[in-house]
Amino acid sequence: MGEQTGFWKKLIFPSILVMTMLAVSKSQTMDVRIGAMLTTKEDESALRRYIALKNEEGYIDDAPVKIRLSIVPLIMQDNPIQSALSVCEDLITNGIHVVIVSHPVPISEMQPPIAVSYTCGFYNIPVIGISSREAMFSDKTVHSTFLRTVPPYSDQAKVWAGFANFFRWSKIIAITPSTQDGRSILATLLDEATKNNLQITNQDFSYTPGLNNATALLQPILQNSTRVIMLYATGDDAYLILQTAFYMGLFKTEFVWITNEEAMQESPIPGLIGTSLKMGRNEQAHIHDAVSIIKKGFSDYTSMRNGRTPSPPPVDCKDNTYAWLEGLKIYNQLIKTNVMGETGYIVFNEVGDRANGDYDIYNVRGDYSHSTIGTWKTFYVPTETPPVWPGPSLIQPVGVAMKTHLSIVTVKLEPFVFVRDVMDAPFKRCRKAGEEGFFSLRGDLKHDEVPCYLPVGNLSLDAISFRSWDLEMRCCTGYSIALLQTLSQTLNFTYDLYLAPDGRFGRLKTTFADDGTTSTYWNGAVGEVMDGRADLIVTALTINNERAKAIAFSTPYKHQGLSILVRKMTDTDKLASFLAPFSVQLWILIPVSVHVVALLVYLLDRFSPFGRFHSPEGNVEEDAISISSAMWFAWGVLLNSGIGEGAPRSFSARVLGIVWAGFAMIIVASYTANLAAFLVLERPESEIVGIDDARMRNPAADFRYATVVDSDVEDYFKRKVEMSNMYIFMQRYRFNNSDDAFDALKKGDLDAFIWDAAVLSYISSVDCSVMTVGDIFHRSGYGIGISKSSPWRDKISMAILSLHENGYMEDYDSDFINIKNCESGSSKSHSTLDLDSMGGVFGLVGLGVVGGIFLIFIEIAYNSYTTKTRRQLFLARKTIKKWKKNTLRKKQVRQWHDAQDRIKRIEDLNRRHRPRDPTFVYTTESAPVYNDIEFDKMDDTYV
Repeated sequence: MGEQTGFWKKLIFPSILVMTMLAVSKSQTMDVRIGAMLTTKEDESALRRYIALKNEEGYIDDAPVKIRLSIVPLIMQDNPIQSALSVCEDLITNGIHVVIVSHPVPISEMQPPIAVSYTCGFYNIPVIGISSREAMFSDKTVHSTFLRTVPPYSDQAKVWAGFANFFRWSKIIAITPSTQDGRSILATLLDEATKNNLQITNQDFSYTPGLNNATALLQPILQNSTRVIMLYATGDDAYLILQTAFYMGLFKTEFVWITNEEAMQESPIPGLIGTSLKMGRNEQAHIHDAVSIIKKGFSDYTSMRNGRTPSPPPVDCKDNTYAWLEGLKIYNQLIKTNVMGETGYIVFNEVGDRANGDYDIYNVRGDYSHSTIGTWKTFYVPTETPPVWPGPSLIQPVGVAMKTHLSIVTVKLEPFVFVRDVMDAPFKRCRKAGEEGFFSLRGDLKHDEVPCYLPVGNLSLDAISFRSWDLEMRCCTGYSIALLQTLSQTLNFTYDLYLAPDGRFGRLKTTFADDGTTSTYWNGAVGEVMDGRADLIVTALTINNERAKAIAFSTPYKHQGLSILVRKMTDTDKLASFLAPFSVQLWILIPVSVHVVALLVYLLDRFSPFGRFHSPEGNVEEDAISISSAMWFAWGVLLNSGIGEGAPRSFSARVLGIVWAGFAMIIVASYTANLAAFLVLERPESEIVGIDDARMRNPAADFRYATVVDSDVEDYFKRKVEMSNMYIFMQRYRFNNSDDAFDALKKGDLDAFIWDAAVLSYISSVDCSVMTVGDIFHRSGYGIGISKSSPWRDKISMAILSLHENGYMEDYDSDFINIKNCESGSSKSHSTLDLDSMGGVFGLVGLGVVGGIFLIFIEIAYNSYTTKTRRQLFLARKTIKKWKKNTLRKKQVRQWHDAQDRIKRIEDLNRRHRPRDPTFVYTTESAPVYNDIEFDKMDDTYV
């Protein structure tokens, strides 16, 4: 039992000791003395109140040291020397840890906060400024321990640059004084210009404070095209510059003036835009935030040191010349401290400046009143109140002086740009709308032709204008030119139109020098804009990322993509298209079946006992069907023609005939249905089905395809890894323009051409020997190319959107692209049959006519031959008959004479012998016919 008691004593006593030490540690506090040099007694009272509130708030949870604040206040002296002495005599001697300093009002020439900051900085005592915004306090070589709850004046430059970027102004003029604040403003503007794609004019618009005349400073603005002016000025300089600008006409509608708050208060001119730091003049709010920073900063500092409080600050300026070593550490901790205060969330940068100032952007209205048009935190947020611009005007200026006569470059690409020689016209001029169209495939010209110029000869690419080149006049029209004419009328500008010297749209090229260095340049139409010779590019210019890095684009006026053009697979025998519903084997079997059935009908009818028609008397009136009649019957049933004669008579033959009729009905109905489907729904077929066809993805020499070199289409295949083999294959067939590639396709030197879908759609609609295949891929759009600094970009884009809404683009499509000379496969299903489809049927009829005429000549010749033979036979038979008749007649005559002679002889016998025998009488009937010898014998007997 005693041993257990000893054990618990050993365990409990150390635990109590540790808890006691922790309790002591937890209850440790630090008194942070704040020196304050404020402007008014009201500010001092506010500081005391805020300190009391902070002390009453309690302590930060889990903090090893509790911070308690106290104050040593002073009123700011006008004399900077007196202020420095007050710091030493009244503040440092009280052992202050940090100083809050205000700014005197009015601001004196020597600016007392400088003396306070310098003195405290010498002893490494942190100083928190609550209203000092000068750039000098950011210089840590002089003001090493200064931080501030307000941003410097140069911070306004970020707001100005963001405001300009919001309204898409690309060029600005900066007017700044040749002071440290002016230089800081300009440096910040230059830095922000890079981030916001702004260009600050190279011309020097700095001035020396204390101006007597601002005319010389502002005069160059009138010759400069930039119209966005950013002014930083104070006091009399601000008033003089703004008033001079107003009387010089620099506050007209095309100008924009952005300035600081002080300048705006000096001379509020309608249209002027200024920036104001939110709660920038509310010193009591900044005092509150400074107190919050001090309490949190010291608490964090002691926490980092595990509860160890900092060493005491210096308490004497006379004998103590050493700096407070921990002062710099405390300063570094303070600038890392972030708090949510009455002026917003406070964050410091590396030099102690507040890094996240909130601003109001306000505007002088036409009645000289001020209104807030937006706010700024990290970006511009507009309010519902629209700005009033100089003029005053509610129309946003474009930011640069607007050229009203433009140089425009184009590139020939039908149907977007047609080009012809002006000498081709009857009157040697460009035609007007309504005249007979050189380009129109529907009759009269729909839009005016526009004069355009073709550079010829040796061209100097260093020329600043295309007008310095040798030019030949041409006439241009097309989709893009019609759009240009409409934009010119809508936006009130005139123009000169010329063709790109190299005929290309534009691609970034690389050149290699002899010393191994490389350089890049843009060719084609894009190069003309980059070199400053052209203001706009108006043609079928595809929008892509590479070009967008060099120039700006308008809203797309024509959405398109890529497609494939191939030759149509022509039918080898178009006239025989009516035979297509049946196969060759079926066509062979049908006539064979006809003749087999005809033969069977003939045999059945011939050998059937009922194949003849018998009369009741038993006499045959009609014989069985003949073989020719059976053939006529079989063909007549098949072709659905009436059978007027030669029908089979027997029951067996008629059963076969009925079956044959059913077969014929099925064959004819099937043929009719298939013929209608084939002729009406027939679509031309191609060798490939689209970009994903195996013959495209796996190139081979038996199927050749290509595009135009140095074009956006070629770049597309070059960028696509999965199409790298297609790109390599297309390098074998290089064409400089689409016309050459199209000619090669028609000649058979190329099997497929990949190009813009809109162009190929036009080609296939006017040339019926080609067609597009597959779906459109790599969708993009055509836009108008514009210099990035051009003020015309937004105006042209808005005008194009308006033209889309009003149906102009559909009209251009109808006038130039959707010509429809060739019916597409999708529309043929609703079209009537043409001669090409049914020509074979007429050819068959013609063949029948020719065959009939041929057979009639054969029949006539055969008939002539048979008639002659029959005539000869007739004459022979007639002669024989006549001979027989004559012979018979002679025989009959002879017999008659013989009979007469016998009669005479009988009579003579009777006369001579009757007396001897009165009963003996010879007659011609009873007496035998005897010849002359027999008569003589008889006569001799009787004698």
